[in-house]
Order: sequence, then C-alpha cells, then structure tokens
Amino acid sequence: MAKSRWLRIQSVNRVFARTLTFEQHLGEVDTWMDSKSYVKTLRVSNDGVSRAAETIAKKVTQFLGVPLDIEAMTHQADATLYGNRAE
Repeated sequence: MAKSRWLRIQSVNRVFARTLTFEQHLGEVDTWMDSKSYVKTLRVSNDGVSRAAETIAKKVTQFLGVPLDIEAMTHQADATLYGNRAE
C-alpha cells in the first residue's frame, strides 16, 4: 500500500511540475509579446468565452478587422467543456 501511495504522489508531482513549466512558459511568451510593439494580442479567457461567447466573438471580429460570422462563432463555444476540467 505504501508503494501505491508513493506512486500516486510521484504522479501528482510530475503533473504539478509540467503545469508549473507550462505556466512559466506562458509568462515568458506574454512578456515577449508585450515587449514588441508590432505584436498585437487579444487575450481571451476560456471562462469568458463560455460565459459571453457573443461578446467575445464581436471583440475578435473587431480585433482582426475582418467580417466574421459571429453567430457561427457563438455556437462553437461549449460551456460544458470548461466545467469538465480538473479542479
């Protein structure tokens, strides 16, 4: 039983380490993008898309400066997927 618990702890540690590395990388990418005046970004959260898909779709359309099918974009947002992530 102790070995099984040890394996679970090791598995959690590996997941945590990967998550931390990914978060660090995202921070580095954000810093790089913010330092480049020629790189324009529109940051959108998953939660924001699931809660206000139409508003986000309009922001994306405005950001890109091209006409997009907002209704079709809105129908692609699936709020149930956001809730399925591990807490």
